Amino acid sequence: MLVASVSDVKIIRVDQAHEVAAYSASFAETYRAIWAEPPYQLDFDISEAQAVLHRHLSVPEQISLLAVSNQNRVVGFSIAVPLSARPQIARHLRGLLPVEHTFYLAGLGVLPRFRSKGVGHALHELRIKLLTRPRYTHVVLRTVEPLGWVYDMYIRHGFEDMGAIMEVEAKRTDGSTVTEQRYLLSRALDPLPQDQEDRKR
Repeated sequence: MLVASVSDVKIIRVDQAHEVAAYSASFAETYRAIWAEPPYQLDFDISEAQAVLHRHLSVPEQISLLAVSNQNRVVGFSIAVPLSARPQIARHLRGLLPVEHTFYLAGLGVLPRFRSKGVGHALHELRIKLLTRPRYTHVVLRTVEPLGWVYDMYIRHGFEDMGAIMEVEAKRTDGSTVTEQRYLLSRALDPLPQDQEDRKR
């Protein structure tokens, strides 16, 4: 389903596995390329990358957005799931956030040649706009390197550092496997204007 167009890039929402068949290979290539960049430098093989999207599509209420070029190639993505679907993350946040009313922003990325065109901003804002309100009141995400550019970008988008850190095992592009820290940032969602809330009922 087409959601928006930005700089000759279509942003589509996919909800079921059969909808991504045409995009599976280019999604995997893009996913691998984006996470291989600094500051993450993570290594995923093709099958792992393809499995990411299919795994998220199986989660009720998930939001999966693909940015698709004129050549029908995936050049970016934005994925989100209810935080309750990620218990290994939710356990770090109980008492800090209303877990049952929080969405986890699981991944966002755009290939370098499509950046600075508004594609990443649109992917980020659209996944928040598509959240079921008023059921969900907060969003949360993980990032690396406090004071790095990714961290700073989300702070500019209204996220706050919760002071919560979790460790993850990561396979790096240099072949090593390391334990890294992830910093949890959250944002309270603005309530919907009354007319939009009425339309959702």
